[in-house]
Amino acid sequence: MSRSLTLLLALTCTVALLPGCGGGGDDAAPAAGPVTPAPPTSNPPTSPLATEANARILALEADAAIAAAEQRSLLPGLPGGVATNIACPGGGSVSYDFPTSVGAGTTYAISYNNCSYAGGYVFNGSYQIRYTSFVGATSFSYSATYDLRYTGPNLNYTLAGTQTCTAAGGTVSCTYSDGRREWGTGFTYTGGRLTGSYSVNDTTLGTLSFSFSNFSATGGSVTITGSNGFTATVTRTGPNTYSVVINGSAPFIITITR
Repeated sequence: MSRSLTLLLALTCTVALLPGCGGGGDDAAPAAGPVTPAPPTSNPPTSPLATEANARILALEADAAIAAAEQRSLLPGLPGGVATNIACPGGGSVSYDFPTSVGAGTTYAISYNNCSYAGGYVFNGSYQIRYTSFVGATSFSYSATYDLRYTGPNLNYTLAGTQTCTAAGGTVSCTYSDGRREWGTGFTYTGGRLTGSYSVNDTTLGTLSFSFSNFSATGGSVTITGSNGFTATVTRTGPNTYSVVINGSAPFIITITR
């Protein structure tokens, strides 16, 4: 075999892997296919709503829930009687105008005028009730509007909104709204802990239902549901920190600066 033929045969075997050159045929190893990139080590968000910005919205609302419950607990009781003005122990006064008879359309009003109690707490504002029906002490309904301001040591609240209550068979049920939140009598705040649920109208996420479980200033959890299958869980891990999972995403760790 001439030298030129030997070189040509070697080159042909290298390029074409002919069976006669020890390659190809049924026993040849298959050619390598395209390389597939390895999957990412962390899962991407499962929903376009699973963002840190939305997680912060939910954490901020959960953080504000205790303050909202404290404000609702400050709604005043209503004294019975007729129109009068009473001096408050530390200065100022409280006045009320209550008709002696009650019926549909009856209006009761109470007003705080720099009313001060022991410890430097001062109350201002008004609270008005209008009965929509009144059959007796165990069967009635009314709506109330309030605009109240409380100031004092570690206390600075403005509370404005509406309250609707219905009594039937001796059981009274009420719904409250502060313009952003709406909750009923099943939403309780006892011993610094929240239990129950309320709804929130958020400009970004729409109407959401917040359900609280043993929620306090340092711990507890909130389950949140919304439209189109939206779900989230907010877990309080400390006074200022929250872990938020949205639609099954990895947790967002949110810190709130006060």
